[in-house]
Amino acid sequence: MQTSVYLFVPYLLTTSISLYLVRRFRNKEIIYGCMAVAVFVSGANMTLRYMVGFLFQANYLVWWIVVALFLLGITAKEFYHTFKKMEGFIWNFALTD
Repeated sequence: MQTSVYLFVPYLLTTSISLYLVRRFRNKEIIYGCMAVAVFVSGANMTLRYMVGFLFQANYLVWWIVVALFLLGITAKEFYHTFKKMEGFIWNFALTD
């Protein structure tokens, strides 16, 4: 359980920030921004592991679960907003045929 939570927290953080960036900026080069977010979150996770190792002990697992659930809610919200914004583009694309 610990390993899955430790993997999901950076994944959900990267996903929610990347979805926000994709929704906010409408150009093709945003893929580089998403890549930068992934590298930053990964680097921060590795840095935390070595600098603040006590955060990865079993007695902090409850806080990791709370953060994972919070990020899951934010990611679901970003998925919803991204999907709602993309519906207009799909509709407009269908009309230009």
